[in-house]
Amino acid sequence: MKLSRKQKLAILVLIIVRITSPFLILKYPLWGILSCFGIDWLDFGYYLIFNIRVDRHEKFYHKIDKFLDHYYFTFIFIYFLNNTNNIILYTASLLFFYRITGYLMYIQTDKRKYFFIFQNFFENYAVITLLLERFSIIINLKTTIISLIISIMLKVPQEAYLHFNKKGYKDRDIVFKCVNSIRGIFHLAPLTSSSN
Repeated sequence: MKLSRKQKLAILVLIIVRITSPFLILKYPLWGILSCFGIDWLDFGYYLIFNIRVDRHEKFYHKIDKFLDHYYFTFIFIYFLNNTNNIILYTASLLFFYRITGYLMYIQTDKRKYFFIFQNFFENYAVITLLLERFSIIINLKTTIISLIISIMLKVPQEAYLHFNKKGYKDRDIVFKCVNSIRGIFHLAPLTSSSN
Protein backbone atom coordinates (compact mmCIF):
# COMPACT_ATOMS: atom_id res chain seq x y z
CA MET A 1 0.00 0.00 0.00
CA LYS A 2 1.52 3.26 -1.17
CA LEU A 3 1.58 6.12 1.31
CA SER A 4 0.12 9.49 0.36
CA ARG A 5 2.05 12.75 0.69
CA LYS A 6 0.03 13.59 3.80
CA GLN A 7 0.88 10.23 5.39
CA LYS A 8 4.58 10.62 4.59
CA LEU A 9 4.52 14.08 6.16
CA ALA A 10 2.83 12.66 9.28
CA ILE A 11 5.57 10.03 9.61
CA LEU A 12 8.27 12.67 9.11
CA VAL A 13 6.76 14.92 11.80
CA LEU A 14 6.66 12.07 14.32
CA ILE A 15 10.25 11.06 13.54
CA ILE A 16 11.42 14.66 14.00
CA VAL A 17 9.57 14.87 17.33
CA ARG A 18 11.14 11.59 18.47
CA ILE A 19 14.61 12.76 17.41
CA THR A 20 14.37 16.14 19.17
CA SER A 21 12.42 15.28 22.33
CA PRO A 22 15.25 13.28 24.03
CA PHE A 23 17.26 16.50 24.36
CA LEU A 24 14.78 17.44 27.13
CA ILE A 25 16.31 14.64 29.22
CA LEU A 26 19.60 16.51 29.54
CA LYS A 27 17.85 19.54 31.08
CA TYR A 28 14.72 18.05 32.66
CA PRO A 29 15.50 14.33 33.04
CA LEU A 30 12.30 13.05 34.62
CA TRP A 31 9.89 15.02 32.44
CA GLY A 32 12.06 14.36 29.40
CA ILE A 33 11.90 10.60 29.91
CA LEU A 34 8.16 10.66 30.58
CA SER A 35 7.62 12.76 27.44
CA CYS A 36 9.65 10.37 25.28
CA PHE A 37 7.90 7.39 26.82
CA GLY A 38 4.49 8.93 26.14
CA ILE A 39 5.31 9.79 22.54
CA ASP A 40 6.58 6.25 21.92
CA TRP A 41 3.54 4.70 23.60
CA LEU A 42 1.06 6.80 21.61
CA ASP A 43 2.65 6.50 18.17
CA PHE A 44 0.49 3.53 17.11
CA GLY A 45 -2.65 5.62 17.59
CA TYR A 46 -1.02 8.62 15.93
CA TYR A 47 -0.30 6.59 12.80
CA LEU A 48 -3.88 5.33 12.70
CA ILE A 49 -5.27 8.87 12.79
CA PHE A 50 -3.60 9.33 9.41
CA ASN A 51 -4.72 5.86 8.27
CA ILE A 52 -1.13 4.57 8.33
CA ARG A 53 -1.62 0.88 9.09
CA VAL A 54 1.39 -0.25 11.10
CA ASP A 55 0.16 -3.85 10.94
CA ARG A 56 0.74 -3.79 7.18
CA HIS A 57 4.27 -2.40 7.49
CA GLU A 58 5.23 -4.19 10.70
CA LYS A 59 8.83 -5.03 9.81
CA PHE A 60 9.61 -1.48 8.63
CA TYR A 61 7.82 0.03 11.64
CA HIS A 62 9.81 -2.06 14.12
CA LYS A 63 13.17 -1.18 12.60
CA ILE A 64 12.47 2.57 12.79
CA ASP A 65 10.75 2.35 16.17
CA LYS A 66 13.50 0.32 17.82
CA PHE A 67 16.23 2.58 16.45
CA LEU A 68 14.47 5.65 17.87
CA ASP A 69 13.89 3.87 21.18
CA HIS A 70 17.58 3.14 21.63
CA TYR A 71 18.53 6.61 20.44
CA TYR A 72 16.38 7.95 23.29
CA PHE A 73 17.84 5.46 25.80
CA THR A 74 21.29 6.80 24.92
CA PHE A 75 20.27 10.25 26.19
CA ILE A 76 19.18 8.71 29.50
CA PHE A 77 22.54 6.97 29.75
CA ILE A 78 24.42 10.21 28.97
CA TYR A 79 22.50 11.89 31.79
CA PHE A 80 23.45 9.12 34.22
CA LEU A 81 27.12 9.35 33.23
CA ASN A 82 27.23 12.65 35.11
CA ASN A 83 25.77 11.12 38.27
CA THR A 84 28.15 11.12 41.23
CA ASN A 85 26.44 8.15 42.89
CA ASN A 86 28.45 5.10 41.76
CA ILE A 87 25.60 2.68 42.50
CA ILE A 88 23.35 4.57 40.09
CA LEU A 89 26.08 4.86 37.48
CA TYR A 90 27.07 1.16 37.58
CA THR A 91 23.47 -0.09 37.64
CA ALA A 92 22.41 2.20 34.78
CA SER A 93 25.46 1.14 32.75
CA LEU A 94 24.75 -2.54 33.29
CA LEU A 95 21.08 -2.23 32.29
CA PHE A 96 21.82 0.03 29.33
CA PHE A 97 24.46 -2.25 27.79
CA TYR A 98 22.34 -5.31 28.56
CA ARG A 99 19.56 -3.83 26.44
CA ILE A 100 21.93 -2.59 23.73
CA THR A 101 23.27 -6.15 23.42
CA GLY A 102 19.77 -7.36 22.60
CA TYR A 103 19.29 -4.55 20.08
CA LEU A 104 22.57 -5.37 18.31
CA MET A 105 21.64 -9.05 18.16
CA TYR A 106 18.27 -8.08 16.68
CA ILE A 107 20.04 -6.02 14.00
CA GLN A 108 22.30 -8.95 13.14
CA THR A 109 19.61 -11.66 13.09
CA ASP A 110 16.32 -9.78 12.53
CA LYS A 111 14.84 -11.92 15.31
CA ARG A 112 12.66 -10.06 17.82
CA LYS A 113 13.12 -12.77 20.46
CA TYR A 114 16.28 -10.95 21.55
CA PHE A 115 14.15 -8.05 22.81
CA PHE A 116 12.45 -10.49 25.16
CA ILE A 117 15.73 -12.09 26.28
CA PHE A 118 17.43 -8.70 26.75
CA GLN A 119 14.48 -6.79 28.16
CA ASN A 120 14.39 -3.05 28.65
CA PHE A 121 14.63 -2.76 32.43
CA PHE A 122 16.75 0.35 31.91
CA GLU A 123 13.87 2.72 31.18
CA ASN A 124 11.82 1.72 34.24
CA TYR A 125 14.90 1.83 36.46
CA ALA A 126 15.68 5.35 35.21
CA VAL A 127 12.18 6.63 36.02
CA ILE A 128 12.17 5.03 39.48
CA THR A 129 15.65 6.39 40.25
CA LEU A 130 14.70 9.90 39.17
CA LEU A 131 11.54 9.74 41.29
CA LEU A 132 13.61 8.69 44.31
CA GLU A 133 15.97 11.61 43.70
CA ARG A 134 13.02 13.98 43.27
CA PHE A 135 11.73 13.03 46.72
CA SER A 136 15.24 13.14 48.23
CA ILE A 137 15.29 9.43 49.03
CA ILE A 138 18.83 8.13 49.54
CA ILE A 139 19.82 5.71 46.79
CA ASN A 140 21.94 2.92 48.19
CA LEU A 141 22.26 -0.81 47.56
CA LYS A 142 18.94 -1.57 49.28
CA THR A 143 16.88 0.99 47.35
CA THR A 144 18.62 -0.04 44.12
CA ILE A 145 17.66 -3.70 44.62
CA ILE A 146 14.06 -2.65 45.31
CA SER A 147 14.11 -0.45 42.19
CA LEU A 148 15.39 -3.36 40.10
CA ILE A 149 12.73 -5.73 41.46
CA ILE A 150 9.99 -3.20 40.65
CA SER A 151 11.46 -2.60 37.18
CA ILE A 152 11.48 -6.34 36.43
CA MET A 153 7.98 -6.90 37.82
CA LEU A 154 6.60 -4.11 35.64
CA LYS A 155 8.45 -5.11 32.48
CA VAL A 156 8.31 -8.90 32.22
CA PRO A 157 4.48 -9.23 31.99
CA GLN A 158 4.36 -6.42 29.41
CA GLU A 159 7.07 -8.02 27.25
CA ALA A 160 5.52 -11.48 27.60
CA TYR A 161 2.21 -10.10 26.31
CA LEU A 162 3.83 -8.27 23.39
CA HIS A 163 5.97 -11.22 22.30
CA PHE A 164 3.64 -14.15 22.94
CA ASN A 165 0.23 -12.66 22.21
CA LYS A 166 -0.71 -14.40 18.95
CA LYS A 167 -3.38 -11.82 18.09
CA GLY A 168 -0.69 -9.20 17.56
CA TYR A 169 -1.92 -5.81 16.37
CA LYS A 170 -5.46 -7.09 15.90
CA ASP A 171 -5.88 -7.15 19.66
CA ARG A 172 -5.90 -3.35 19.89
CA ASP A 173 -9.60 -2.61 19.52
CA ILE A 174 -9.51 0.01 22.27
CA VAL A 175 -6.86 1.95 20.32
CA PHE A 176 -9.00 1.81 17.19
CA LYS A 177 -12.03 3.11 19.13
CA CYS A 178 -10.06 6.08 20.46
CA VAL A 179 -8.59 6.82 17.05
CA ASN A 180 -11.98 6.61 15.36
CA SER A 181 -13.33 9.14 17.86
CA ILE A 182 -10.58 11.58 16.80
CA ARG A 183 -11.11 10.77 13.10
CA GLY A 184 -14.84 11.45 13.55
CA ILE A 185 -14.11 15.01 14.70
CA PHE A 186 -12.45 15.62 11.32
CA HIS A 187 -15.20 13.75 9.43
CA LEU A 188 -12.83 10.99 8.35
CA ALA A 189 -13.97 7.45 7.63
CA PRO A 190 -13.68 5.08 10.62
CA LEU A 191 -11.08 2.32 10.70
CA THR A 192 -11.49 -1.26 11.83
CA SER A 193 -8.75 -3.45 13.23
CA SER A 194 -9.47 -6.10 10.60
CA SER A 195 -10.01 -3.84 7.58
CA ASN A 196 -7.80 -4.17 4.51
